[in-house]
This record gives sequence, C-alpha cells and structure tokens, in this order.
Amino acid sequence: VRFPRSFASTSATIDIMLGNPVDENAAEQSFLLGDEVFNAMYPLRDGVEHMLEAYVNNGHRLFLLTKGDYEVQIRKVALNGLRQWFDNDRIYIVAQKTADDLHRILVDHTINPTDAVVIGDSMRDDIGTAKALGITSVWVRNQNTPKWSYENVPYRADYELNHTAELVQLIDP
Repeated sequence: VRFPRSFASTSATIDIMLGNPVDENAAEQSFLLGDEVFNAMYPLRDGVEHMLEAYVNNGHRLFLLTKGDYEVQIRKVALNGLRQWFDNDRIYIVAQKTADDLHRILVDHTINPTDAVVIGDSMRDDIGTAKALGITSVWVRNQNTPKWSYENVPYRADYELNHTAELVQLIDP
C-alpha cells in the first residue's frame, strides 16, 4: 500500500511545489497507477514450467530468491503456481537481493557454493550475488525489457542465454 500512496503523495507534492491547489483527481489516478503493480499479471517465460518440472523430477532442489513487496511477490508465486516446484522453505522474498541473502539460503539448506547454480535475468541482482559467493551463474537475457544503466556492471555471467529453453542444454535436468 505504501507504493501506490507514494504515487498519490508525489502528485500532491508536485501541485504544491508548482503553487497549484492539490488536484485530488490526479492524486487518485496516481494512486491507481501505482496500485496496478499489485494487480498486474506477471506470466512465466515460455518453457519455464517444463524446465522446472524436469529439474524437480530429476531430484534437483530448487530455490526462489525474489525481491520486492512481500505481498506482491507472494501473489505472483500463487498466480503462477510456483509452489508446486518451490516448497515454502525454499521461497525467499527480500527487499533487495544481496550476497548475504543468497548465503543465507546456502547455510539454511547446507549447500556448498560449488554445488549451486544461480539463474536470473538481472546482471546486478542475480549474477552479482552469485559472483560474490563464487557460485556458477547463468544470465537469461530478457529480450522484452530494455537494459537499464543499473544493470551496467563490471562482471559477466559464467553462461549467457537468450531463452530459458536453452537451460536444458546447459544444465542437464
């Protein structure tokens, strides 16, 4: 709820800074715009369900480390049916991804970094945390999202893929 409220507050603040009366309608529209993130669908990439199923069926332990608002992320997990592949104790939701968060997963589940692989679409958040701990990293480019300057980092993933379907060739399920 803080996120949409900050949109409404920003709208009112701009009015005040410009010396205008607060436009309640604009503030409400701003709130609704910010609230859309809580109701938007975030479909899985093509082939992800098949890939997750294959890995689980072959005995791999899968973990989900995602960042964002807890309620929004839990809703995404539910809407996409991810609980069938990720047990509750293997879903980690954090405000910002850090190497400490990834390290906590390793410790909680007694995993050696050399036995782990981090797969993600954020060079900074996913690949950076893996690199910090010496974990093999796989970057799946997101063709639909422009690269933000935030993602400009001085390191590279161990493997770079264009599509999630390529994971089956890289990591045998």
